[in-house]
Amino acid sequence: MQTLTQRQEEIVRFLLEFRAATGMAPTVYEIADAFSIKTSSVFGHLKALQRKGVITRTSQARSIRVLTGPDAPPVTNRHVEVPVLRRLPRDRRAIADPDMERTLVVDRRATGPGTLFAVRVSDRQAARLPKVCADDLLVLRETVTAKPGELTLAVRGKTVALTRCTAQMAKTAAPVLGVVVCLVREGPVGHAS
Repeated sequence: MQTLTQRQEEIVRFLLEFRAATGMAPTVYEIADAFSIKTSSVFGHLKALQRKGVITRTSQARSIRVLTGPDAPPVTNRHVEVPVLRRLPRDRRAIADPDMERTLVVDRRATGPGTLFAVRVSDRQAARLPKVCADDLLVLRETVTAKPGELTLAVRGKTVALTRCTAQMAKTAAPVLGVVVCLVREGPVGHAS
């Protein structure tokens, strides 16, 4: 990856922090306000960051995405890279050695401590989960127990499902792979249940 200017590094850090705090990308105007620069300067920086392979964006508002992986800019110590799994894990081995779609940078203040992984919500899962849309990313903390009311990734016989923990599940210590700690909505807002 080509080196970034100091201002480009500051903008990338701002993009990461803004998404971690709000769950969406900033607009060009919000970036301009944050750095007290003109929107034309922001467009110049964004084009340079695209050429350098640090971000992607479209003509839509809030479409800026910081790319992660080996060529990504360094993540601050407040942020953590979380693997986005291609499919729901069947067991803990799949979390420890994930088949990743990509990684996602999240603010550690939003997730708390622990081993994290993320899953993409399918249409079918979204239909059963209030306020969750298809293609949302759910960040989960790996755990073996859950409290009533927490949204979990639980083992039910031979299947794994995103489900709300009930008092009965908590009482019987039903097998849980993780508890949802954060939701990331990257694209346009769909219809939530």
